[in-house]
Amino acid sequence: MTLLSGIRVLDLSLQLPGPFCTMMMADYGADVVKIDEPSPRVRNPFAAEEPGTGPVDRYLNRGKRSVTLNLKAGEGKEIFRKLAAGADVVLEGFRPGVVKRLGVDPETLRAENPRLVYCSISGYGQTGPMRDTAGHDINYISYAGVLGACGRKGDPPTLPPVQIGDLFGGAMMALSGILMALLEREKTGKGRRIDVSMTDGALSMLSLHAAAALAGEIVPERGNMMLTGMFPCYEVYRCADGGYVSVGPLEAWFWKGFVEALERPDLADGQYALGEEGERVTSVRREDAGRVGARVRGKGRLPVAGVVDRRSPLPPEHGCAEDGPAGGIPAGGNRPSARDADQDRRGPGGASSGPAPWRTRRRNPRRARVHDGADRRPAREGRDPEAVRSRGASVARQRGKEGNVMTDSEILSVLRPDGTVDPLLDPGLPDPELLSLYR
Repeated sequence: MTLLSGIRVLDLSLQLPGPFCTMMMADYGADVVKIDEPSPRVRNPFAAEEPGTGPVDRYLNRGKRSVTLNLKAGEGKEIFRKLAAGADVVLEGFRPGVVKRLGVDPETLRAENPRLVYCSISGYGQTGPMRDTAGHDINYISYAGVLGACGRKGDPPTLPPVQIGDLFGGAMMALSGILMALLEREKTGKGRRIDVSMTDGALSMLSLHAAAALAGEIVPERGNMMLTGMFPCYEVYRCADGGYVSVGPLEAWFWKGFVEALERPDLADGQYALGEEGERVTSVRREDAGRVGARVRGKGRLPVAGVVDRRSPLPPEHGCAEDGPAGGIPAGGNRPSARDADQDRRGPGGASSGPAPWRTRRRNPRRARVHDGADRRPAREGRDPEAVRSRGASVARQRGKEGNVMTDSEILSVLRPDGTVDPLLDPGLPDPELLSLYR
């Protein structure tokens, strides 16, 4: 059984936020029924000449069923209301007031089905002075202040390549709201109306900036924030081969390893340099950036990565073998386990919807984790766990003597019960002997 099996969703949305939200629900087992408009499908920005054949349309609607209904006609309304009477979730992305005119508003539907969770996604919310204002992602992130923070100091705002308002402010906020409402329904027996404003959702992303401003610290401006190029330790550098490398050693121990890889001890104190000193540190020569790329990219020892800039954003091996992990994009522990994959690949009714999306991404060979986050790797055959733990503690203490101080509790905190090291808890792990011992 998958995480959302037994949950039926009616999706009235057509723009990116709603279909992306219900796509994630379908990926985890929900029975999503997409409500299509009659031809010509002028409201669907992803529609091809043949409905359902466009690449984005196919991507967003994988694993879903669909039905075409004319909600402006009495028969279409009646069919939808019957479907809603047995549904768990209805999601819509119309302008505020449209569902009321169509007769599929939350009050009407929840009168017949009080357990219904009804989610509306709009640019500025269902109430307020801007509820009827037209907009798209670029407008929502403009009002939220996100766009104004994008780019370099002194340059115009830079358009982000992904839809922050649509996907984070809309889809992810809708998903979290729906899931919380479904959880609450288990206690109360009643559904909820969820009002998602993509502008409000995008605004919530400015948490670090808001905290700094409210604390009276540096007023956030384009290019003068900690994670937007203010400091040399969080920056993008050009390499000798014309490519780019992203560098993020915010922690002191990572910066130490970074300058050692560069063989530039003169940069040791420049991690958070500003002004002229900051400019000196960030003017790392191309050969320096290339050197650190060749030495540490893909090894997991430092927060450094080659910037993928290809026509195909997800080639079989991350676009360039020297930049990415050998196994491709590393998969986290939040995807369904392999035992669910065949079931998840089948859409509602048992029809195949193509390969499950998580199966197209290869897992990092160093992380054998299943979706519940538990580690299933056994201790190496013939190896005494207690001896391994003792050896690991000994090596870690030696690292402490060399300047990377670790207390006993810290040492034990990165060791699993079987004596193996959890690389997620100790991301440094610079000692090759320690690494080879626990692989």
